[in-house]
Order: sequence, then C-alpha cells, then structure tokens
Amino acid sequence: MSTKNKIIGLLEQNRSSYVSGQELADQIGISRAAIWKIINQLKQEGYEIDSSNGKGYLLKDSNDILSEEAIRLHLDSSLQKNKIIVKNSLESTNTFAKILGMESAEHGTVVVANEQTKGRGRFGRTFFSEAGKGIYLSVILRPQIGIDEISFSTILTVVAVMRTLRRFTTQNLEVKWVNDIFSDGKKVCGILTELMSDVETQGVDFLVAGIGINFNAKDEDFAKEIRNIAGSVFCADADRNRLIAEIVSELLRVFDHYDKSSIIEEYKSYQLALGKRIIYTKNGEDFEGIAQDITQDGALVVVNDEGKVQELHSGEISIKMKSN
Repeated sequence: MSTKNKIIGLLEQNRSSYVSGQELADQIGISRAAIWKIINQLKQEGYEIDSSNGKGYLLKDSNDILSEEAIRLHLDSSLQKNKIIVKNSLESTNTFAKILGMESAEHGTVVVANEQTKGRGRFGRTFFSEAGKGIYLSVILRPQIGIDEISFSTILTVVAVMRTLRRFTTQNLEVKWVNDIFSDGKKVCGILTELMSDVETQGVDFLVAGIGINFNAKDEDFAKEIRNIAGSVFCADADRNRLIAEIVSELLRVFDHYDKSSIIEEYKSYQLALGKRIIYTKNGEDFEGIAQDITQDGALVVVNDEGKVQELHSGEISIKMKSN
C-alpha cells in the first residue's frame, strides 16, 4: 500500500476527528513535512480535509471521494482480504470485471468506478453514469450453480441491494420485475448479471453482478430526456464508500448462505407489479394481463386477457397506467 493510501486509511478511520501530523508520521514512518506534502496533494485531488495548527488534519463528513481504504473500512471483517479495485473512470465496471474474471480473479473481487463512459444496462441499453452522481459497482462471483440457475443470481442480487438500501433510506423502494429498483415511479437502480460458462462442465465459471445506483442526484443532474423516468436514492447516514461496502457484504452473505423459498418470498414482497395490469412482450408480440405471482424459479406469472396463465422467464414489462 502506498504512503498516500495509508494516510487516506488513517483519516478515514478517524473521520470527523483531528489526527495530528506527528501521529500520522509515527504510524506511517515518515516525516511530518512529508505528511504535510501528501495532505496538500490529497486536497488538490478533491479530498475535503481541514488543517488546523495544534490539532492536525480532519477528513470532513462531506468528503465523498471513492477509495479502497474507505470501502474496506466498512466491509465485514471476513472480507478484509478481498480485492477491491477503485477507478476514477471506466467504460463499464462489468466489462472490466469480466476481463479480471477471465484472468482468474477470485470470488468476491470488487470493481468500482466514479463514472462510466459506456455504462451498460439490459438489452444493450446505456445506463446514466455521471461522475460522482452514483454507485457503479461490479462483483465477481464464483458460486456453485448450474447455468439453468443463472436467473436466480439476479434475484439474489436484487434482494441484497434492497436489504441494504432499506437500511439507509426511508424512501419507498420497489422492484419492477426482473431487476429494476424504483422509487416514486422513477428508476433509481439497475442490475445487470452476466455469466461466463464452462463449456466442458456446462457449469458457471463465474458471474459478474453489476449494480448501478443513482445516488444523491438532483433532477438537473439527469439529461432532460430521462428526468421524468430517472430518480435517485438519498441516504443521510451513508456516503458512497460505506454503501458500496454494505452492498458487497450483503451480496456475498446472500450468495454464500440462502434458502431459496425465503428469498423468493422476500423478492415477491418488493414487487410493484403484482396485482396490476401490465404490458409484456412474448415472442416479439405485446400482450396485456394481470401480474399474479412469482414462481420458485423467479418467473412472473401473468393471466392474459383471454384468461390464459403464462410464465415469463425473461424479458421486460411495463405497468399499464389507468386511463381517465
């Protein structure tokens, strides 16, 4: 770990409290002059640090710069050795993570970016990924599941994210099947789970769980064409570093130990479409029906206008708005 990263770690551990230059120097093993120089470099990089004669240095609560040290500080103790990669900018955290996975990156490897220049959603869509306005996160997973169980990994990811967000916000969060999280009718989070399969064993080599959350973003932060459909999560008691750590910890707990039936019941409890009229696409054709249930495999059960029961295992739905 570099000297600069060690200083960031110590400041994060003592956030909202002053740490003397001498204490930093003693713990790291360099001079106070070197500490002063690195602190100034951090300020130039955007870190909000208060310097006070006689007190030392304080990392302000308002500081929201992503760092490995700050994320690791809030991770479960069992995950302290996990690889965490933080980049200022990436085309896509999922794309970067897939490359790492093919290079044998371990289960639980985390990739985070401050912005994505080509953020990806389902069906090849782009995902709003403005610098500093969201959480753009991918986790490499190597679960012991078959290819036929891959759709359930998306449900596990959704549940982990929902559990975490609900601990830190009072917003009413709901899930639109399969994997979008909404608040007050606007999408605040998208999840993209991708797999790399083993051709010989017909099993899953690894998964990448990609999570994009609009975080503390104002309406004017969104492009005009998406302001009416894109919303944001607001958390008073967590910055991005802590929320990332909490999501990763919950995600790995869920994947390592879960009961499928209870996960499905929890997933169902988050659904905003159940009991409502929806529009859905099947075999390239649009239909309407009432969303009734979620099966144990995560399929959406719909009763169409002809009274026929259908199970949707993939695809996309929209909720039919009531006409006046």
